[in-house]
Amino acid sequence: MCSNVGLALTMVMSGVLAALSVKQVSERWSGFGEFARKAPYFSGAMILLVGVYVGCQGLRALV
Repeated sequence: MCSNVGLALTMVMSGVLAALSVKQVSERWSGFGEFARKAPYFSGAMILLVGVYVGCQGLRALV
């Protein structure tokens, strides 16, 4: 029970810090909004590439 509360507090605090840091960065860097809009596409492409790589490695190990 106690570890669940600690995990929840850690996750909430990291979300709050992320939100505050995005606000600070967007005030200081005018191009951050454009970068933030493109970030999900970049991370999705990276996840896809890693998945294909891991899949190929697994297939090679099976064959």
